Amino acid sequence: MDSFPLVHKDNISGRVWYFKNITEEFNARSSLENSLDIQRAITEASDDGMLVEDTNRNIITVNQVFVDTFQITQSTNELKSISALEALSLGAPFISNIEEIGSLVNNISASSKETVNALLYLTDGSVLDMNSFPLIRGDDVHGRVWYFKDITEKHKLAHKLSFEATHDPLTKLMNRRGFDEILKNTIETVQQSNDTHALLYLDLDHFKIINDTSGHAAGDIALIEISKLIGSLLRKADLLARVGGDEFCILLNNCTLTGAKDIGEKIRQAVDEYIFTWGDKDYNLGVSIGIISLDVTVNSYEEALNFADTSCYLAKEEGRNRIHIHTTSDQAVMQRLQQGNIVSQIQDALRANRFCCYVQKICTTKTASLTTDCEPCNYEVLVRMLDEKGNIIAPYQFLPPAERYKLMHNIDHWVINNSIQEMATIQDYFGWLSINLSGQTIANEDTYQIIVDAIEASGMAANKLCFEITETAAISNPKVGIEFLEKLQALGCKIALDDFGTGLSSYEYLKKLPADILKIDGQFIKNMLDDELDLAMVKSINEIGHLMGKETVGEFVENADILNKLQELGIDYAQGYHLHVPCSMQSVLDEYLPNDIKANLNR
Repeated sequence: MDSFPLVHKDNISGRVWYFKNITEEFNARSSLENSLDIQRAITEASDDGMLVEDTNRNIITVNQVFVDTFQITQSTNELKSISALEALSLGAPFISNIEEIGSLVNNISASSKETVNALLYLTDGSVLDMNSFPLIRGDDVHGRVWYFKDITEKHKLAHKLSFEATHDPLTKLMNRRGFDEILKNTIETVQQSNDTHALLYLDLDHFKIINDTSGHAAGDIALIEISKLIGSLLRKADLLARVGGDEFCILLNNCTLTGAKDIGEKIRQAVDEYIFTWGDKDYNLGVSIGIISLDVTVNSYEEALNFADTSCYLAKEEGRNRIHIHTTSDQAVMQRLQQGNIVSQIQDALRANRFCCYVQKICTTKTASLTTDCEPCNYEVLVRMLDEKGNIIAPYQFLPPAERYKLMHNIDHWVINNSIQEMATIQDYFGWLSINLSGQTIANEDTYQIIVDAIEASGMAANKLCFEITETAAISNPKVGIEFLEKLQALGCKIALDDFGTGLSSYEYLKKLPADILKIDGQFIKNMLDDELDLAMVKSINEIGHLMGKETVGEFVENADILNKLQELGIDYAQGYHLHVPCSMQSVLDEYLPNDIKANLNR
C-alpha cells in the first residue's frame, strides 16, 4: 500500500491511495531471507571453511574456520561486504598457488551457473579442496557458496598409493608397471619424431650367492646399495627402474647408441669394483647389460623390452659381466641358446612331473595367537620346481620366465590337478584350499574345464576351493576375467583378490569383480605399525570389504605385534611366517591321513 496527496496551486485537493499485490515478491524475499538464515547456520556449524556471496559478489556470511584456515587477521564481520576473491587475497601469503586460484575465482561472474572445483596448496603443506556452486531459485542466481575442505590426509594417501603402484617398495625405484607405461609413451613419441633414445636391460651376476649364504635381508641391502650406485652414474633426464628380483632397466633419453654404450660401461665397471660386505663376508658382483637403440625401427615397447632382455641374456652367455648391443641376428642366436636356459628346464620339469606343492596356513584371527591355535585352518598352495637332482628351484627363479615365455598356464594346470587330487583326501580337516591363477591361466580356454574335471575326479567339494587372482590378472581382459570368475563362483568356489590395494583403481574394480575374500597387500601389513598411512590403508580396505560382505586376510604377518593389530582391527584371517612357515603338502597329508589310507596310497 502507498499514498500521495493531490496538489493544485499549492493547495491539497485530495489524496490517492495505491494498492499493489506484491504477494509473489514478498514470498520470494521471505524465502530468500529464510534461505540465508539457514545458510548462515550451516556455514557456522561446518567443519570446513565456508562463505556465501550475494549477486553483487559481496560476502553475506562467512565462518571462523575460513578465517583460521587462511590465517586472516580480520574478523568474520569485517569480511562481510568484500568479495570471495578479496577475502582469499588476505590469505595470499599462505596459499602457494594463489595466482592460479585468484584467476579462477575472478573469472566467475556473479550470474554464472557453473560449479567450480580446484585444489589449494597451502605453504604449510596442507591441501584444500575448493568447491563453489550458485544459489539458484527458479531460473535466477541469488548468490554463490564457496567451501574449502581440508583433504591433506586423503591427498597424502592418494599420493602414497600412486607412488606404491608404480614404485618398488625396497629400492624406491620405479617398478615394472610404472616403467612399462613410460617406455610405451616414449616409443609412441619416437614414432612421430626423429628423437633417439636407448634402453638398457641389466641383470646382476652372482647375486643369488648373497641370498643363499647370508639370507634375503642381506640381499635386500645389497640391492639398495647397488641401486644407489647405478643411479649416481646417470643423468637427471634418465630413468632407472627395478623390473625383477635382480634385474633393472634404464631409459636413456636423447642418447645415441655410442653414448649408451659409454654409460653402460661406467655402470659395468662400477658394479664390478663394488664389494658388498655382510658380517665377515665380502661379495663381488658383476652385471650383464643388454642395450638397444630406441628409434623409428622399434615397433612397440614390448618389442623393445624383448630385444633388450635378449641382449642381456646373450651378454650372460658370452661370459657375464659384459655388454651386448642388440643386432638383427640376436633372435636366431637366442633360439639356439634356449636349449640350456630356464625355459628348457621348465619344459623338462613339466614333462617329467618335477614340480611339488607346498602349503601355508591361513588362520582365523579369532583364535590365532600361536601357530598351534590355527585349527581349523585354511591353506594356500605354493608351487616349487625341482631340478634333475631333486633340488628345489625357488619360485622367483622360474615363475617370471614362465610368465614371459607363456608357460604359466601349464604350471597352474599342474598345480590345480595335483593339489586338488591330494588335498581332497583330507578335506574334512581344513576350511578351504587356495590356489593361485595367473592372467594367462584365466585367459586359457581349457582352465575352467580342467578345474571341473579335477573336482569330479577327486571328490573335492567345490566350496572347499578358493582361487586367488591379482587385480592385474583379473582386469587384463575384464570381460573374460569376470565371466570366468562368475562361472567358478557358480560351481561353489570362493574367489580371493590377492595383493589388494596396490592399484589406484582397486576400489573401482572391487565393485565389478566377483570376489569373496580380499587379501590385503603384504607391504601395507608389514609396515602398518610404523606408518600411519599404511595403517589407514589397512583399516580402509578392511572396513570397505566388510561393508561389501567380503572377508579379509592380512598377509606378511611376521610377528606377534602385527597379529595383535590385525585382531584389533577386526581383520578376519592372518597369514605369514609368524603363524606358519610353508611346508610340503605331503607333510600335511602325513599329519592327517590315517595310517591305513596312507598305506593304500603308497602301494
